[in-house]
Formats: sequence, structure tokens, C-alpha cells
Amino acid sequence: MTLVTIGMLPVATVAWVASQLSTSTAARNAVDARIRVQAEGMVGDVIASNPEVTQAVIDGINDDPLLLGELSYYKGQATADSLDSLPGGTHWISTAKATEMGLPAAGSLLLVNRDSSYKTAVLVALNPTRVWAADRNGAAGWSIFSEVTSRVRQLTTENLDTLTTTGSFYQNSPTFATSERNYPFPTMCTIDVKPWSANNAHVTQVAIPDATGYSAFAIRSLLQGTWSDWDHYFSDAANAQKYALKSELSGRVSVWAGGSFIVLGDSVMANGAAALNAVRDELGFSSVENAAVAGRPMSDGSANGVGTVTTALTKSFVGHDLAIVAAGTNDFRLDMPVGTLGQIGDASFDRATFLGAYRTTIEHILTQNPTIRIMLSTPLQRDNASYDVNHVNAVGHKLLDYVDAVKEVGGLYGLPVYDAYANSGFTKLTLATLTSDGLHPNAAGYERLASAFSGFLWTVGS
Repeated sequence: MTLVTIGMLPVATVAWVASQLSTSTAARNAVDARIRVQAEGMVGDVIASNPEVTQAVIDGINDDPLLLGELSYYKGQATADSLDSLPGGTHWISTAKATEMGLPAAGSLLLVNRDSSYKTAVLVALNPTRVWAADRNGAAGWSIFSEVTSRVRQLTTENLDTLTTTGSFYQNSPTFATSERNYPFPTMCTIDVKPWSANNAHVTQVAIPDATGYSAFAIRSLLQGTWSDWDHYFSDAANAQKYALKSELSGRVSVWAGGSFIVLGDSVMANGAAALNAVRDELGFSSVENAAVAGRPMSDGSANGVGTVTTALTKSFVGHDLAIVAAGTNDFRLDMPVGTLGQIGDASFDRATFLGAYRTTIEHILTQNPTIRIMLSTPLQRDNASYDVNHVNAVGHKLLDYVDAVKEVGGLYGLPVYDAYANSGFTKLTLATLTSDGLHPNAAGYERLASAFSGFLWTVGS
């Protein structure tokens, strides 16, 4: 591997890496030279859109005879009117430009020029994700863009180097998506495979991660028996950083791997199946039971009837490794009193108060399963139905009083508390972005919660 650092640039660090290169001319012609550009604030294999950075990298390699092929950096909005006049690299194709160039959809287009006449183009469209591929071989011109759609099979422990036949393969277990098996993302993903020759001597793989919290794809090629490195493409620096963090965490062994967890709470959890599944997959749990019920406070006796405490008393916690309890916003909204904490050894609790119901729930769980881990979460900040963080309800409480009560329960029983009120980023200035109505998370909000819960549980389980 060759590594050269180029200084005196408008970003803190710029480095390019050419890998899998040989002094053999035949081998050099068989392998794509991959250029990695690392810019300030971005970690991992990240595309540089800064033209000064790009030019500096080009200037740094002009005299190196080992670097063949095209740079894999993001060149920005495509302006050419045809694939033949488009330079190698990755380009954003707008809907209008796709129509002009005869492409099947808008999206990210990777164009690799093998030589003056042999080119490969892969188009990745997101939301929903679809992949097309085409190639040009001399006078034969461009092949028709073909979509890789056939779901061949679900993957388990296969090494991706063995996937050389046309189709769309799916890995639904992060446990198997490892670098040792040559996965570019440490998560569930789809691997679309396009061979270009009858004997599979030239193959392109495109990997698209699922439910990862970042917008990305990766691509690599097989030429004459040698796989190139994966090139990663991200929508922005924030998503690149999320990928880098996830990759770092993937090298750790989760103590939750193979376990199960149960969730108690209100509509925030009841409607959060996708987020809870993401937590399951991120930490390697085998299953999740979502016992949250929309509209329920923790307390019994509200205008909505029984509370989460009654739900908990009907559930078995034997066999679960973790219980997540997230409640409080409906107690605030339904004017349920906070009550008093009491002390360890109390024989009875007032389930018509928030603290009494909470203690009943915790003691029931621990009596059934003394070895279970319990994570508590404070309610999110809100602004819904005139109940915001400044509102004082009919029993004289602000939302923060219920937040503090959850922390008191955690301290009494020695349980970890994720302070979603203070640390999740849900606040009056962001509720329009992260919720559908000032209270219930939307897709972006649940993505934020899944990331927060996963990160917190890594520390709880370490």
C-alpha cells in the first residue's frame, strides 16, 4: 500500500491511497486504482467535492506510473450530454439530465474508464434504492442499462468474493456482515451483482446498507481474478461520520448478541418498531418484544384507564436479557401526580401516582428475573396539545418533574437512565424536523432515537 500526504491545502488533512497494485503490468491493468480523499471533519473513505482538494490529489499522482484508471471522487452535478463525454468518477444525475442522457433514473452515476474504449457505468438511485449497470466495449457501443432485480438468495456466512453471478443478494444479519467476509458496511445490506463477461472474469458489486442511519452505497470490481477495494459514497459528511462510528463499533463484541429485550412505554415506543428493530440489529439481539401501548401513562387511574404498570404486571420477563422502560409524557398530559419516591423495602405503592406505578413495575420485573438488565428513558421534550416544557399541568407539575422522577427511580434501584429529555436533541427548535406533531417522532426522529439507544446500550453492556 502506498500512502502520500499532501500538505498546504484548504482542509486539515488530505491523503490518497492506492491499494492492490503490483509491479506487474498485467496486474496493474487488472486492478482499479482507488483514490481515497479524507477531508476535515470527515472520517473513513469519503468523497471530496472541493475542486482544490481534487486538483491537489491529481497533481500529486501525475508522475506515478502505477496509478491507472479513474479517480473515485464525487465530481458534482453532471453537465455532459452523453456518457461518452462524461469524465470518469462519480456524478450526481438530476431527473432532467437523466432524460437528456437516456439514463433510466436520477441518482449517483459511477463511471470507470478502463481504457480509451472500455467503460463501465453503474447508476444507483435511492428512495427506493434501485441499481442499473451498463458497459461499453469499443465499437460495440454502450449496452442497454439493465436493472439488477432478481433476488437470488439470502446470504448467511458466505464471503462476498464468491458472489459473481447476476442477482440481488440480501444479508439480514449484521453478525455476518464482517470485513473478514469482505462486507463494506457492518450492517444489513443488499449486494447487487453484475457480471460483464461469460466466464465472470469481470464483475461489479454494489452494496447498499439497510436501516443504517446514513445514506450511502459502495462499489467494487473483479478483473482477471483480483477484487478491487470497496469505494464508499456518502450523501454528506455527517453520514460519513455515522458510518465511521458504526464501523468502529462493529469491531467490538456486543454483550447483547443473541439475547432478547422487551419494551414498555407509550405511543413513542409503540409506534417505533423500525427504531427498535434497528437497535436489535445494531447490538446483535435475536429478538425484541414491543409491549408498549399508545395512550397509556405509567400510572393507573387516568382518563385513559389502566397504565403501563398494569401492562407490566401481565408480562413475563423471564428469558429476557433487557427491559427498556420509557414513560412519563402521558402522565404529564393526563395530569397524574408524581407522588413520592419512598425507600427500598417499602411494602406497597400507590399505582395512581407516577412514582408508585414506576416502582411497582421495576419491582415486578426484578422479582421475576433478578439478572435482567433494565434501562430507563426519560420522556422527550414536547410541544403538543398546549403541553410543552413550560406548561404546568392540573396537578402542578412540569414535564421536567417527571424527568427527575425517572432519574430518582434509576438512582434508587441502581439502574442506568438515558436522559432523552436532555440528550436526544428533541427540543422546541427541532420538533418540526424530528416529530410529526410536536410529540411523536417521525422517521428522522426514530432514526435519532435508535442511534441514541444503541450508543447508550453499548456503554450499559460494556
